[in-house]
Amino acid sequence: MERADSYPFISVVVCSYNREKYIADAIESLVNQTLSADLYEVLIIDNNSKDRTGQIAIEWIEKHKDTHQISYFKESNQGLCFARNRGIQEARGQFICYMDDDGIADTNFLEVQYNFLKENPDVIGLGGKIIPRYVHGKPAWIDGILEGLVSKVDYGNANFQYSGRKYPVGCNMTYRKDVLEQAGMFDTSIGQVGDNLVRGDETELFERVKQLNKPIYYLGNSRVEHVIEQDRLTRAHIKKMSEGVGIGLRQASKRASFFGKCKIRLVLITKFFAALLFALFYSVTGQFSKAKAWIVFRMDVHRGFLKA
Repeated sequence: MERADSYPFISVVVCSYNREKYIADAIESLVNQTLSADLYEVLIIDNNSKDRTGQIAIEWIEKHKDTHQISYFKESNQGLCFARNRGIQEARGQFICYMDDDGIADTNFLEVQYNFLKENPDVIGLGGKIIPRYVHGKPAWIDGILEGLVSKVDYGNANFQYSGRKYPVGCNMTYRKDVLEQAGMFDTSIGQVGDNLVRGDETELFERVKQLNKPIYYLGNSRVEHVIEQDRLTRAHIKKMSEGVGIGLRQASKRASFFGKCKIRLVLITKFFAALLFALFYSVTGQFSKAKAWIVFRMDVHRGFLKA
């Protein structure tokens, strides 16, 4: 629904690449929000999908054109950061909320954010819960910390201002549009491109936004479920994802100062020994699949870091 006199408060940007299986569920969850449809828009950014993702998105737009503000754009530059930046360029809202193309938002997802932002006008960014929805059940090898590999974020129900190493994660990440523009938007030289799983773009952006010294909050009742298919839990996929973590850290190291480089390497070493302790604990308690997962994960991260 195009309204020349209506400007939404929130623009929800869904960047998609070959997600025909779940894009409809993602859009449906955003159509069925408790927040008034006049207060938000949904932008589908198709990053050169080779399947029916675009066709399905267009069908949903046609279905809801009289009740919701939904738009479709094709971003020809390959890469998640290009798609996210296209969302910034096309967004009409004061705030831009990013959700993954296999995410499913709670019905009050946007209303929770809207109410908090209205009550706290100094806040420039938000993050929230991301809960995995395992299609074939949670695997035995994964524990609460390693669930970060499938983008799980759950810091409890209380709201708090981000500090330390915590930051908003892409499946549930909101920033004020002018702040993203002021910070320089997403760095297109890093991050995921096509089927690679390199990480680091969200962290890098957060570090730049954080320099503005404005509050960014975690909302405990802002929740998205993240669909996890079995193919995302295979050894090949987890290896690619873990190496992607290492590659992202290496890219961050190249941009950092001398002391920043030293800090990144120190963190890598510290986390490797922490992984050994976790593996020892799980071995002693007979949880051998978890013990192996910790060692393999850290080895893959270091491999990605060294080969980047």
